[in-house]
Formats: sequence, structure tokens, C-alpha cells
Amino acid sequence: MKSAIVNIHIPKTAGTALRRRVWQSLPEVHGRRAVIGIDQIIGYRTHEPERLGSIMDEGFGKLSRSFPQIVSGHYLYREIADHVAARREQLILVTSLRDPVDRFISDYLYNLSDRSTERDAFITQFPSFDAYLAAQGPRDKQYRYLRPARDATVLETIDHVKRNFDFVALTERLDADLDLFLTRLGLRPAPPFRLNEGPDRARFQELRDRHGDAIAEANSADLQLYEALSAVDWGDTPIDFVGSGVAAGTAAPVRPVLPEADARLLDELVAMGPWHHDIDLNPDVWTGLAAVSGAAGNETGAGRVSLTRPAAIFANQILPFFPDGMAGKSFLDCGCNAGGYCFAARDAGAERTFGFDVRQHWIDQARFVAARRKRNSDGMQFEVADLLALEAMDEMFDVTWFSGLLYHLPDPVRGLRIAADRTRDLLLVNTAVAATQDGPPERLSMELKFESRNNVMSGVHELAWLPSGPKVLQKILADLGFAETKLLFWLSSEAPGRTGPRGRLAIVAARSSGRLADPMTP
Repeated sequence: MKSAIVNIHIPKTAGTALRRRVWQSLPEVHGRRAVIGIDQIIGYRTHEPERLGSIMDEGFGKLSRSFPQIVSGHYLYREIADHVAARREQLILVTSLRDPVDRFISDYLYNLSDRSTERDAFITQFPSFDAYLAAQGPRDKQYRYLRPARDATVLETIDHVKRNFDFVALTERLDADLDLFLTRLGLRPAPPFRLNEGPDRARFQELRDRHGDAIAEANSADLQLYEALSAVDWGDTPIDFVGSGVAAGTAAPVRPVLPEADARLLDELVAMGPWHHDIDLNPDVWTGLAAVSGAAGNETGAGRVSLTRPAAIFANQILPFFPDGMAGKSFLDCGCNAGGYCFAARDAGAERTFGFDVRQHWIDQARFVAARRKRNSDGMQFEVADLLALEAMDEMFDVTWFSGLLYHLPDPVRGLRIAADRTRDLLLVNTAVAATQDGPPERLSMELKFESRNNVMSGVHELAWLPSGPKVLQKILADLGFAETKLLFWLSSEAPGRTGPRGRLAIVAARSSGRLADPMTP
């Protein structure tokens, strides 16, 4: 029986929509998130096959035969082909394709937009569309992403995909294709979803009218691949998938069968709920189990508390800047909740971690985890404190984590300054924002909002502010003495059922210029 879907996400082929629709259609098991974003861990670095391979091996090694998941990322198929082949009986291999002319233009316009974190470098490299069209790098991306080997021809690639892939969706008929694919998996399809659709349709059509023939000629391998694979009937035969027949959003099984000691540990976790951080205590028990094992689940009087995996987020957003680990470093987490990021920093080698939160509930959880988890918790401290109390603290930290806090503060600039003044090297800000990357251009501002004082997932001040987007944060961070910043992501919220324009972003700031350069780039 197959338990994981591996998506080869070719840029600008609706791969994000594919990933999200599959994710929303998958059941939630034991509170675990069903999506593993490999590209968020390794970044868009196809020149790192060895690192990608080790990450895929580690990720595949954690896949459960009873837990349905989707693994997705901007990686070249040939760099993971051997890893997929070694577990082929467990994996479902998919990708999506798009008309090569449309994909080429969409890729160009995306890189010109404010949504691209590499926009300035792109414009320097390609000052005009003619320069982009003349370059070899942007051409035939679909063929280059799907080649089973570096020297594989187009015909060999087509044949390999036909024999080894379980499904290929087309962007032009994405909703129908995904409905078919999800039905084959035995899942109830989630509603259609679109992200990063280009708003400049007039410019898109102008480029197509003027350069369509030249683009097709420059992407002849993509055109041949697209025409051949779009003609394939991928069939409607059911796939023997572990998620089949289980409704999305349910937990199956409700409670795992555990040895007596672990069962008692789980009872304690349930009693301490709700949990927001999903943290491993040992190989068989993690805090997220409490979300589906108790009679009330992860509910509070103020509604359901979401689960997040701090270890995965930490690996995505900070560890790339510490390729040799964090040995000897110190780490500060402002508004630490159950301490998940402190534990991730400690596991990465940090010598000293300090986490504080204004709510006793979360600090009780952090101390519980520190006392009962299998891994080393030496050098870790958790305290109940308000951010303002940090002003009286003399200690400095190498890395400060400022996640999920900024948009709960009545004075976010002062709060950020307090954290910045105690940061030697890197400061990471992960926050909700007023606008999304696919909305209108950002107008630098703060948006007033009010929130409950009683909801454990809210602040305690009632009055709070949402930054407009990355530009306003970059201005503030520069004023706080950070020489450079790097936008890690800026997206609309992926929370099911979320409405409105609000999004979320993560931005890392460094005291020293050049600190945020890609450590893997020669």
C-alpha cells in the first residue's frame, strides 16, 4: 500500500495548487501535518544534489506506512530518482505540466514582480525580455526538471515518465485532472485553489502575441514533452493508498496503541492541552498526539488551536545560515509558546537557549517537554514574562526568534527594538501581515486590529497591529541596525477556510553585510 505522494514541482505549472489541493484532501493523522516542503528546507539550489539526496533520504526515512503525506519541492527529478526508486512501492510520483509558451512568459513575469524575492538580481541579469529569451538558462525547464539523467534525450524522458510516473496533471485542465487523481486515491477532492496567478494579463498577452513563435522555438524540447505527455490517458484505476476512504480533517486511528509508560505519558499530554507546538518526546510519542487523543481534541473555549511543527520550520528558516550547526551559539525565543524552537535550536547544537511567554500555560508545557523528552535539554531555560521585561535583561544572544508575536503587540516597533537590542547576529521575524504577495503593491503602513485577551492563541493587550508586508519590516529592521535582510517567504495564508487579504511572511535580518549570502554558493 502506498502512503506518500512525491510531487516534482516545476516552476509556474500550478504545482502549489496541486500540493495544496492534495494536502487539504488528505486526512490528518495523530495531529501531524501531511505536507513536507523539501524546497523550503534546501532552497532552490539544484546544484546541491548531495545535500538534496540526504534530505530526501531523511524525509523518506520518516514516512509512515500508516500516515498519508505529500512531499513536494522545486527539485530536479534526476537528483531524487534513485531515492524514489528505492521506495517505489511506497510512493506515488506526480507532476504538472503547462503549455511551454505560457509557462515561459509566466516565469518571466513572476520574476519581475514584487512576489519574487530575487527580483533585483533577475532584472540585473535580464534587463529585457529579449535578453531573457536569448539566454539558455530559462529554456526547456519542464524537460530539464523531468529528465531521469543529465544526458537523457527528450524521447527517453517521455518514455521514462510514461513508465514511472503515476499521474501528470495539466495546468490548463488542472481542476478536472486533480479531481480524477484524488478520486483514484480514494479521497474526496478539496475545493479548487489558485495561488500566484499573474495579474498583468495584458502584458502576458502582448508577449505571447509578439514572441510566441520564438518562445516555442526556444523551448522545442518542452513543446515535444508537453505534446506527448498531454496525450497520455493516465486512467481511472484506483490507487491502493493509505488515505483512501478516510475523510479529510479526521484522525485515524483516534488513539494509538502504546506501551504502558508511553500511554501514561500521552495521558499527561492530553491533560496539559491544548498544544500548539508539535514536539517529539520520543520516537512513539509527540505532543501533537494529544490533539486527537483527548475527548475534546485540541479545542478550547475560544475555538480550536492549530498545530505546527517547530523543528521543520526552524530547519527551513534558520539552519541554512548555519551549515555547520549552532554549536556554542545562544538562542532567544520571544513568545516561545511550548518552546518548540528552543528545542530545535538545542538539537542543532545551541549551548544556551532562553524562551519566555506571557502565558503560564505555554511555559508549563515547555518545562514538561524539557523534563520528559529523550534528547538533551541542558542549558535550556523557560520563564513566564512579558516582552517588556526583556528591557532589564543584560544578556545578549546570537540568534533571536520573533515568531507569531509582532502582530499581537500594541507597540510592535518598540517590541521589535527590545528583541533587536539583545541580538548579536541574526533576528528572524515570522508574522501575519495585512496583505498577500499576490495582492496590490505594498503601501508601507500598519493596520490596526483588536483581539481577545482570553484566547490562548491571542495576545494579552487587545490592541494590536498588522504590518503591511515585507517592505515596512525591512525599513524598521534597517533602522534597528541590521545591515541586510532576506525575505524567506511571503504568502497568503494556507489555513483551510481562511478568508480576507491577510498573509504571512518570514524575514531574517543580519547585523553584518554579506551574512545572508547563500552559504552553498561558491
